[in-house]
Amino acid sequence: MRRDGLGSEWFTSYEKCIAKRMFGKTLLIGESCYWGCSTADKNCRPFDKDRVYKFDSWLDVYELTYKDAIQHGFNTLDLREIPETKGWMTLAPHLVQGFIEQGGYRLYPNKVSIPKLINANQEFVIKHTWRNMGTGYLPNNNPK
Repeated sequence: MRRDGLGSEWFTSYEKCIAKRMFGKTLLIGESCYWGCSTADKNCRPFDKDRVYKFDSWLDVYELTYKDAIQHGFNTLDLREIPETKGWMTLAPHLVQGFIEQGGYRLYPNKVSIPKLINANQEFVIKHTWRNMGTGYLPNNNPK
């Protein structure tokens, strides 16, 4: 499921409920809101017109976008356009790094066991379990 408008009035309570219902059933593809301009334009503050949130800066917008993506289990967070990506990397590199580390799915071995003795030319079994340490959904329910 793809949803743009994260971090803005357009990601409504109703749509947050839809994302919550879809978590665990499909990947959630998140996109930052397209504001029509970027941080490169110092006079551009389209978020001032947001009717739900009172943003003081682009950083406020980025923080809410990050929060929406993490809290609702989005597997990706598209930073939209090249100038906006520059804004994220200039004003909020900690949020970009945070999503890299926490967003999507992150598989880590939880338990691994191997036989104590292994004879040459003999098959053996390695048992393992893995844990998703990310906030996104691992899409392993597709039988194809």
